[in-house]
Amino acid sequence: SEAWTAVESALKLTIAAHYPARYMAAQHNSAANALLYLRRYDEALDFVARAKQQASLGHRKFFELNELFIHAIRALECDAPPTAIADATSQFFAALREQHQLAFGRMLDPLLARLCVAAFARDIEADFVRELILHRKFLPPANATADWPWPLKIEALGGFKVSIAGVALAFDGKSQKKPLEMLQIIAALQDAATGLGPKVGQVMDELWPSLEAKDPQGSFDT
Repeated sequence: SEAWTAVESALKLTIAAHYPARYMAAQHNSAANALLYLRRYDEALDFVARAKQQASLGHRKFFELNELFIHAIRALECDAPPTAIADATSQFFAALREQHQLAFGRMLDPLLARLCVAAFARDIEADFVRELILHRKFLPPANATADWPWPLKIEALGGFKVSIAGVALAFDGKSQKKPLEMLQIIAALQDAATGLGPKVGQVMDELWPSLEAKDPQGSFDT
C-alpha cells in the first residue's frame, strides 16, 4: 500500500542518517501500525519488539500497549476462538485502563473502534470502554442497543428523558423547560414512515398555542 511504501522509505532514510535509537523506536512503531492495517501481524509485532528495545524506560510502556493491541486485533480479525478473543481483548484494555490512555493510537481509530465494540459486547472493562468510546466519539455498530454509551440519548417511552454522555439533563425554570418541550414535540410529531420531523410552524404552534408569546418566531430562534 502507499502508506507502507511511505513508511518503508522513511525507515531507510533514518537508518542511512544513523538516527539515535530513541528516534528509531518511533519509526519502527509507525512501521508496525502500517503493517497492522495490511494484516501482516507477525511483521508488525517484530517492529514493535524493535521499538521496545530502542525506547527509553519511560516510553517502553507505550510500545507494550501497542504489542497487546496487535495481539487483540489479530485475534478479532482472524476469527480466533471466542476465549482467545476475550483473553487478548481483556489484556489490552486492562493495560490501557491502568495507564488511563484515552489518547492511545490516534492513527488506529478504525481498528480501535472495532475492538471497543467487541469489548463492549463481551462486557470487558465496561466502565473504561464506555469512557473511551465517548472520549473518542466512536460510532455505534448497526445493531447497537440502548446500553451503548450514546453521546446523546433521548428516551420517549415510559417517560421523557434526555441524557448526555450518560448523565440525565435537568431543566430548572420556565425558560429552560422550553427546549425540553421542543424535543418532546419533535419526538411526538415525527413521521414514523419517513423519519422526518415536524415543520417549524407546527413546533411553534405547539410551543405557543395562545398569545403567551408575542413573537413566537423570535422566541423560537432564541
